[in-house]
Amino acid sequence: MTDTTRTPSARFTDELWASTAPELEAIHRLEFLDLLGSGRLSPADFQFYMFQDTLYLRGYAQALALLSARSPSPDLAADWAGAARTASIEETQLHRSVLPDGPDLLTEDEREPSPI
Repeated sequence: MTDTTRTPSARFTDELWASTAPELEAIHRLEFLDLLGSGRLSPADFQFYMFQDTLYLRGYAQALALLSARSPSPDLAADWAGAARTASIEETQLHRSVLPDGPDLLTEDEREPSPI
């Protein structure tokens, strides 16, 4: 059973970070991240990673656009729409600089998000 008592000075997000610390540490120890960060990831694995990241950004931009469409105020809608634009255009420019033809070079099977 989880202790639901909170100290008055504790922020909810601090508690979330503390409760997920073991998982976050395990993620930081992943060989993939070590290879990616050190520049030792194979070109094929890096290309696959970039393709998957591009697919993620497309979905993320769509989710942000939905938040914009469902926002209760014009100001919030504009903020979410701006975030969607950033995700779909500006952040994707990095991927296009690395993968000039974008993820459209993927085979039909590779166009789905990776299960891993």
